[in-house]
Amino acid sequence: METTAGSLALFGSRVPRDAFVVQQLRKAGAIILGKASLSEWSNFKSENVTRAGWSARGGLTNSAYVANGDPYGSSSGSAVATSAGLCAAAIGTETAGSIVSPASRANIVGLKPTVGLTSRSGVIPISHDHDTVGPLGRTVEDVALLLEVIQGVDSRDNATQQQGIIRHQNYTQFLLGIEGLRNLRLGVIRQGINITDERQNRVNEAIQLMSIHGATIIDPVNITIADDDTITDDLQSLASFNFRDDIINYLSELKNTTIRSVKDIIKFNIEHADKEFHPEYSPNQNVFISIENKTNMTTNDYIKLYNKTRLIGGRDGIDAILTQHKLDGLIIPDVTHEITIFASFAGYPLIVVPLGFNKSNDEPYGLMFAGTAWSESMLLRIAHGFEQAFSVRNTVRPKYAEQYGYILQLLFKIIEFLKKLKLI
Repeated sequence: METTAGSLALFGSRVPRDAFVVQQLRKAGAIILGKASLSEWSNFKSENVTRAGWSARGGLTNSAYVANGDPYGSSSGSAVATSAGLCAAAIGTETAGSIVSPASRANIVGLKPTVGLTSRSGVIPISHDHDTVGPLGRTVEDVALLLEVIQGVDSRDNATQQQGIIRHQNYTQFLLGIEGLRNLRLGVIRQGINITDERQNRVNEAIQLMSIHGATIIDPVNITIADDDTITDDLQSLASFNFRDDIINYLSELKNTTIRSVKDIIKFNIEHADKEFHPEYSPNQNVFISIENKTNMTTNDYIKLYNKTRLIGGRDGIDAILTQHKLDGLIIPDVTHEITIFASFAGYPLIVVPLGFNKSNDEPYGLMFAGTAWSESMLLRIAHGFEQAFSVRNTVRPKYAEQYGYILQLLFKIIEFLKKLKLI
């Protein structure tokens, strides 16, 4: 299958091999139905985008719950396909928020693994120091099962090689249900949370229920918050520095394409502006142009900024608050909180679980949990306990899923027809 990041620039290109995570899935017997649409180039092409989910190749992805609803991104299609029942589960990638955000909007579970737990080889990159591949599923158990399969040490991925081991063959062993909440210490981050009173009440209900089931709740806990614009700019600078070379390395292995660099992508987009741009969803390619023109950051500059931000997100951020209060994990009421950037800086894991629906339009939202490096087992335990205690996923049906169901039925018919013709 073609891998294009939603861009027509890579349409028709051929990859040299399956991505490592796809190889792992096939070995385990998974049936690969297809590629999901995404926010083009993982939301890394344009500035001033009004919403997520659009790509030149895939068009506009909408929520299965809200008419013309923003699905968040960048793994928009992976989340919507899972919530609409088009697949049992899906794979997404995250640099900062791209798994947990669309999962929250889709009323599903999304796990961003520690960088190095899952391989990125064969995946179109943004930044090798921050990218990670993770599962999206309708339940915590689905996500745990998928994580077991896709993890692994890959000779083509330095981050997994540095890990060097499989930490847990079986992640489902950590799914202890409601009983798993007992004796846990969880801290609630309230700083920088800007949500409605309705959602805040729902968060408080969830926290109270976890307390009733044996968790010790420290509420609130304070984390050292940097200026939001500053840390966003820092992450953009780091990712931009890496993208320029990372994408060249990726493109160098593609067959049947002349696209080999950011410069080539920019040129293609200019020549096909009528298809590659949208006035609201992809109005420009300013990010790409900035990457191509930016030559003032040296490797030493990058290393200094990377080390600085890794401390901000890890030792002085998430780890500091976990250590200070002897916590097993953090509770974050909103996936748009800058903790996603902290987790990106440090390469730490996140998981989001369905929490509720806005009364006005049934738009879903989730509750997020964060931990230190390699704490997926603990995060899955926390998330499973919360999910079992506060089960809300099936209380509202995805009212716009039927349109996707018709598409799936048509897809299966096309596949059967092509098989009869022996074309696949």
